[in-house]
Amino acid sequence: MTGTRRAVAAVFLLPALVLLGALVLYPIGYSVYRSFFDQAGTGFAGFDNYEALFTD
Repeated sequence: MTGTRRAVAAVFLLPALVLLGALVLYPIGYSVYRSFFDQAGTGFAGFDNYEALFTD
């Protein structure tokens, strides 16, 4: 594959990858981030939420 064809392929793939990140990967990452806080979102809970999940 030549450099020009590779650049054209990258230009066509870029919008799809940006949408993938915005609509799929960002919400997953934000959910993981929020899982380390209490229900109100103000206090850091650490792994206490996971401990409660797996010990109940």
